[in-house]
Amino acid sequence: MLKNNKKLNRKNKKRRFFAFAGFIFVLLIFSVFLFSGKEDLRESFLEEKVVFHSIYSKNHFKSTEELRFDFTYEHTKQRNGLLANLAGRLSKENEISIKGEIIDFKGEIVDVYNAGAEYLKKEKISFKFSPEENNFKPGKYSFKVTAEKNGKVLGIKEQDFTWGVLTINFNKSIYT
Repeated sequence: MLKNNKKLNRKNKKRRFFAFAGFIFVLLIFSVFLFSGKEDLRESFLEEKVVFHSIYSKNHFKSTEELRFDFTYEHTKQRNGLLANLAGRLSKENEISIKGEIIDFKGEIVDVYNAGAEYLKKEKISFKFSPEENNFKPGKYSFKVTAEKNGKVLGIKEQDFTWGVLTINFNKSIYT
């Protein structure tokens, strides 16, 4: 009976050792993938996107008005699987950067000076521009807000607007 117990103890010790060695081996393989600098592998587990919603929906500005665009945004992260959750928590995730730019009717980016982006709350941002300081010409423009992280675009929203354009609505289509 004592011999059987000793044999069982040896077998159990061997099983525990091999289980522990296998666990260490799996951790080693996982850490090689995680910390090897392969961003593509980590990002393949993680799907991120940013959705913008306009909350200040003015599309026509007078020539004396300051341009203002307010947005809320939803930043969603979807990790596919247990390894992705672990990789996301252990890796240093950079914050997203949000930038706004004004594009003229030709499709060219307008150089804007004194453009202020202000984070109002956690997921609310406001952009303010002073057209008088930037020598804007009256016309049709579009405002484009972009969210990026590590050079990857997570979301884009464009909003058309006019600045300094005079519109007149007549009562009749033809006057005699």
